[in-house]
Amino acid sequence: MEERLNEVAEGREIKEFLIGFRVYQDNGTKADARGKFEGFSDKFDKWISAYSPRLTHFYTRSQNKSFTSEDLEIADEFDSAVEPKEGQ
Repeated sequence: MEERLNEVAEGREIKEFLIGFRVYQDNGTKADARGKFEGFSDKFDKWISAYSPRLTHFYTRSQNKSFTSEDLEIADEFDSAVEPKEGQ
């Protein structure tokens, strides 16, 4: 719905998107300034980082497909930059 740059540290900004948990459609049962919709009101809108795995294309995660950690490609190129604590 919106986007912004959020300063997370001095000189470091990340892009964030305002996510509304609703779908605008002509036959929606609720309405706001943008029109009729199905879903949740703006009270539940949330700013989410553009790099969050929670963001994905519409309907790509709602088909009840089984999803396992094996489906993820995990980049381990920076593992040496972080010292693990005992037990990790």
